[in-house]
Amino acid sequence: GARLIAVGPDLVSVSLDPEEIGLPLYWRAGNADPVTAIFEDRGNLPWRVGHLRATPHHEGVQINWTVRGKNLPQSWHFPEAANTGKFVLVLENPDSDPVQTEVQQAEFIAPRDAIRVSVAQRAEDGRLGPWASIPIPAH
Repeated sequence: GARLIAVGPDLVSVSLDPEEIGLPLYWRAGNADPVTAIFEDRGNLPWRVGHLRATPHHEGVQINWTVRGKNLPQSWHFPEAANTGKFVLVLENPDSDPVQTEVQQAEFIAPRDAIRVSVAQRAEDGRLGPWASIPIPAH
């Protein structure tokens, strides 16, 4: 990407409807040929979850993580935010296909045979933020 973009006073803000996110859009600047651009609205995706960990539990493996985001305090000087949201988990085990599930708390009890877990937070519009993954140690 460019380190500097010079714009003039004629710069116009474009508004897009939510259904236009991810679609190819045709843009034309002045008399230039039109170009195709896709607006992904990545700024409104949830952040990758943090502190993803797996610990032994009497019912299986305790998986938990911390919610992160631009609207959440990132300092110990502020009250801790609720560790909730909508999350998608993918559990892998050696003998079957990956299993996907959704939860609304930042914790989950995985079966003992799980060998890897991946977690992503779901945005209000249904899109997924970046995945965080860790191996689950043998126990």
